[in-house]
Amino acid sequence: MFSAEFLITSLVVVLIPGTGVIFTVSTGLSRGRRASFFASVGCTLGIVPHLLATVLGLAAIMHTSALAFAARRAYSSPAVPANQANPASPMPR
Repeated sequence: MFSAEFLITSLVVVLIPGTGVIFTVSTGLSRGRRASFFASVGCTLGIVPHLLATVLGLAAIMHTSALAFAARRAYSSPAVPANQANPASPMPR
């Protein structure tokens, strides 16, 4: 039913830790158990908006409707231009 290539690829993808795991483990190793706990809570809370969007069907709407995607993009918080690097200006000291 499944090919050997699919099973091997699936195993590799499942075994490789994600960025949240790497961040939590590195925080735990460098700053201790308490910081690692809060890092894991922060990573989990970061997933909540995406989970809510999926549950509410917003992901399907954004996927199918270019107008809805453009509206969401227009009303989301824009990047602050002052935080972006300006190659013409000298580096601050």
